[in-house]
Amino acid sequence: MASAASPELVWQMIRNNHGSLMKARNIRRPFSKEANNLKNVNSYRFNGFVQKNVVGVEPMASGKGAVLITKKKRSSHKPGQSVLRQPLVKGKRVSIQKVRRALKGASYRKDPAQPGGAPGGRHHPLPGAAAARQGQEELISSYTHTQMMTNI
Repeated sequence: MASAASPELVWQMIRNNHGSLMKARNIRRPFSKEANNLKNVNSYRFNGFVQKNVVGVEPMASGKGAVLITKKKRSSHKPGQSVLRQPLVKGKRVSIQKVRRALKGASYRKDPAQPGGAPGGRHHPLPGAAAARQGQEELISSYTHTQMMTNI
């Protein structure tokens, strides 16, 4: 049985040219708009095509809440079955706890699930959630405000 190409090899092939890459003269670094790229940065670390463990957040079709998207390890050779979608509609605290549990149990990188996201603590843990939850803007602002108040 043939094995799939390594993520490093795939990244070397697509890093300068793929369908979701956005280049323009007036921006310093090109950005990427593929699914499951939380920061829209064209880098190996955040790329949604090449990573084995991928997490993403999308708005629900109804506009109420969001959907947490993760990749299954067992179905990596079947793209249609490799994506697991979990709705996040219960509320802001429950949604964030659900995201943390999903990421912790599946051995994802720590930085998407940490409060503050970056070492300086200036960013929301899931930037895609801000865009996905347009009908529930208070989720991001109140959670970030609560985290800032507890860090003082």
